[in-house]
Amino acid sequence: MKEIALLQRRFKAHLRADFVRQDELPFVKHPFLKPEDWEQFVETTRSPLFEHASQEMKEKRAKHNKPHKMGRNGYYGKRKEWELEDEKLAVEGKENPWEQYPGHSRPYLQARSGPTTSASGDITFTSPLVADVADKVKRIAAQASDGSFTGVRENDVLTEALENPEHRGRVRGVSISLGWGKGFGPECAEMYRKKKKRRSDADKEEIVGEAINRVMELLRVAGVPIPDGLCLTQSVHNRSSDNTAEEDVPINKGQNDCPPQLDTIDLLTEPTKYSLLDGNKCDMELSLGTVYPNQQYRCCGYAVVHPTYAVVHPTYVWPNARHIKLAYPSRG
Repeated sequence: MKEIALLQRRFKAHLRADFVRQDELPFVKHPFLKPEDWEQFVETTRSPLFEHASQEMKEKRAKHNKPHKMGRNGYYGKRKEWELEDEKLAVEGKENPWEQYPGHSRPYLQARSGPTTSASGDITFTSPLVADVADKVKRIAAQASDGSFTGVRENDVLTEALENPEHRGRVRGVSISLGWGKGFGPECAEMYRKKKKRRSDADKEEIVGEAINRVMELLRVAGVPIPDGLCLTQSVHNRSSDNTAEEDVPINKGQNDCPPQLDTIDLLTEPTKYSLLDGNKCDMELSLGTVYPNQQYRCCGYAVVHPTYAVVHPTYVWPNARHIKLAYPSRG
């Protein structure tokens, strides 16, 4: 896919340079092109937006003034050739001039060096700008040897010499496809932050409860009528905040003088929308509907429900919840 995108970009550049700018038609050389597609292509390439983007990319391309000379082999293919050259110098007993460039600066400068090295051991570079970088690398390497420069990983000697920060996702002098984790080698593995431990179920419940409570509060501020008794995440939040209080204090019969707490349904005075949950840790929503408390409601068209009971009338049941069986509630 990357090769296809590159070929398409080259073909479009060829059409712009040889046909659009020359006011010529490409149908003789490229008969597969359709006239309507060509008209749209010409209109797009001559639009002000395209001209602005083209000028912006030309300015960025002008900053790329130290291109490599490795061809299609890349660092991976050239590294084998450089290793053979090093072995040859070692066999001949000659000093390797590249040893004065430490770390990733060596392959970076090798990729931008001249075709030959003089017999005196001097290295030639493809441009004066690359030669300036090589001089800076040697000066910074001397500072690193005496301890005045301590840069590592993305702040190494090469980055300091180029005065350009290393981009994430690739490592200069190594590869454009290797990220920092593998590009900088195992010696920098200890510098990466360890992944955080997975949150416990209690932490997850607390986060979900707080988030839903905030949503409920926003709905109340917006004027949506939501009774306090229908805040179904209160029990979830309470379980995660203090789940040991009841275990530490034993409760004996006759010692609880507090009045009995009202059920959630007892707090309702009018028909209210509801959301039925399964009551497990996740509190999965099963159905939606309406609760009719303390009202005469005709059920199934023939039976009248007693006023002391509440009727739950579901209007929608989630498809993935229709197989779940709930136990009948009981009140002591």
